[in-house]
Amino acid sequence: MAEAKTPSDRGRIDNLQILRAVAALAVVVSHSCGDVIDIFGAGSAIPPLPGQFGVEIFFVISGFIIWHIASRDFSKPGAWKHFAWNRAWRVIPLYWLTTLAYIAIGRLVPGAINRDGFEWTHVLASFVFIPVQGPSGSMSPIYSLGWSLNYEMFFYAIMACLLGLRARTALIVLSVVMVVLASLHPFTPVNTAPWVWTRAFVIEFLAGVLLSALWARYARRLPAGLFLPGLAVALTAIIAYFQASFGPAQVAAWADGAAYPLRPETMVMAVGLVAFGLFCAQPNKEIWIRKPLKLIGDASFSLYLTHMFVVRIAAKVAEKAHVERFLSPPIFWAMLVLLCCVAAYFSYMLIEKPGADLAKTLWRKFNRPAAAEKAA
Repeated sequence: MAEAKTPSDRGRIDNLQILRAVAALAVVVSHSCGDVIDIFGAGSAIPPLPGQFGVEIFFVISGFIIWHIASRDFSKPGAWKHFAWNRAWRVIPLYWLTTLAYIAIGRLVPGAINRDGFEWTHVLASFVFIPVQGPSGSMSPIYSLGWSLNYEMFFYAIMACLLGLRARTALIVLSVVMVVLASLHPFTPVNTAPWVWTRAFVIEFLAGVLLSALWARYARRLPAGLFLPGLAVALTAIIAYFQASFGPAQVAAWADGAAYPLRPETMVMAVGLVAFGLFCAQPNKEIWIRKPLKLIGDASFSLYLTHMFVVRIAAKVAEKAHVERFLSPPIFWAMLVLLCCVAAYFSYMLIEKPGADLAKTLWRKFNRPAAAEKAA
C-alpha cells in the first residue's frame, strides 16, 4: 500500500540523511580496517564493504540534492552565481583545511602519511579540483580523499552552466552531456583530467538528477515503516555480493584503500538504495535509531574528510597503549568508528555550520545593494 507525500518530503529528507550516514560509515569502516589489522594482526578485521561503494552512494545523493536545490532557480538571471557561491562554501573551507593539515603533517612528521613527496603543481591542482598525476602515479589529489570532490566540483560546474536554461531543457542537455562524457572515456588519454571526468561515475550523478525529477513529479510513497527494515535487508545482500564477487584478495586490499573497477551492478545497487529511501514516506513519529543516524548524516561531509586523521592518531595511541592486551578487535574497531563520528560532529558544528551561516550573511550583504537598485 502506498502513502501520499508527507509534508517533510518537501523540506529536509531525513531518509537521505540516513543514507548519507550509511555511505560515510562504509568509508570509515573500510579505511579503519587496515589500522585494526596493524594492531591486532592478520584476520582480525575484514572490511564488509569497500569505501568506494559509499562514495557511489554519495554521488547519487549529490545528483538528487543538487537538482532538487536548483530546480526552483532555472532561467533566473544570475542564478548560477548564487549556486556557485553556495557550492563553493559547502566544499572548499573544510577541504582546504584538511588538505593543509595533511601537508603540514607530511612536512613536520615525515613517514606519517602515505605520500613519497610533494610536487607543488600537484598541490596547486589539488586545491582547485583539477585531477593531475601525482609523484606516486595516482590521479588523486594530494589529500587522496579529495578524489571524489574532483567529480563533485565538475558536476557543480556543469550544473551552473545550465541554470540559464529552462528546467526541462537543462535536464535534456545534462542527460546528453553525461552520457556523451561516459561514452568518450575509452578514447581519452589515460591519467589525464578528461580521463577522470569521463569515468562512469558521472552516470551516478545523472541517475540522482533523474531520481529527483521523478520524485518531484510522482507523489505516492511507500509506507514509512518499510525503510529501515528494507535498508537492513538491502545492505545485508549488498555486503554478501561484495564478499562473494570480489574474492578474499580484493576484499583484503580494501583495508589498504584499494578501489575496484566500476561495475554496472554496483551502480545499480547505489541508485536502488537512494531510490528506495526517497520513495519511502518520512515517518510522522521517529524511532530512536533514526536520530543518531541523522546526526551522522548531517556530519557526513566532515566525517568523510576528517576520519583518517582521527583513525591514524587513535591507532598510534592504541599501539603505544597495547590495547590488544585488553580489547578485542571488534570492540576496538567500534570505538574507533564512534570516535570518528564524535570528531566529525564537532567539525560540523564548529566549521561547517558557521561557514554556511557566514556564506549566507556575505551573500545578503554584497547582493542587497544590487537588489535594492533593481527594485528602485
